[in-house]
Amino acid sequence: KGVKEGSTKIKLSWGNISKYLSVSVIAEKELPQDIKEFQFEKENYITKEGKKKNIRIFAHWPEFIHGRVKLKVSIGNTPHCRLLTESIMLDYDRKSKEVFGRILATGMVKISGLKAGGPLTLSATLRGKEISTKIRVVPKKELGKNLPKDILRSERRTCSVSQAFSPS
Repeated sequence: KGVKEGSTKIKLSWGNISKYLSVSVIAEKELPQDIKEFQFEKENYITKEGKKKNIRIFAHWPEFIHGRVKLKVSIGNTPHCRLLTESIMLDYDRKSKEVFGRILATGMVKISGLKAGGPLTLSATLRGKEISTKIRVVPKKELGKNLPKDILRSERRTCSVSQAFSPS
């Protein structure tokens, strides 16, 4: 508790012998509870107009795939979002064991938000198994204007500048 992410040193002592041990610190919220054999990192994504977004794909190594695997992804014909990478490589991720608690292959899909709207479905198929995730494109924030509520997630609150600075 109270330790920043990254790495820290812990002092171990036994009698008059002291040693320092370097330990990696990872926030609990970043550790997925259960990674399926083939999945996107999240079920839903939000990107802004004119911005790029990286979306990770996970696959169990070596149970589901072994070796480098080329994967095609699709988003359909939409004016809201564009795929920057249509085919990606899933490959062994040497850091996955310490971060996720198991060995995984990972790949990165790159998208660009063009026009506010959605949700759009991004899908990928490998070995007869199809996965999908939802993407929403939101407009760039403009000072003093409310964002459309139907585009944003329900847990996000929007307000104008005058509302934000008015006494409650």
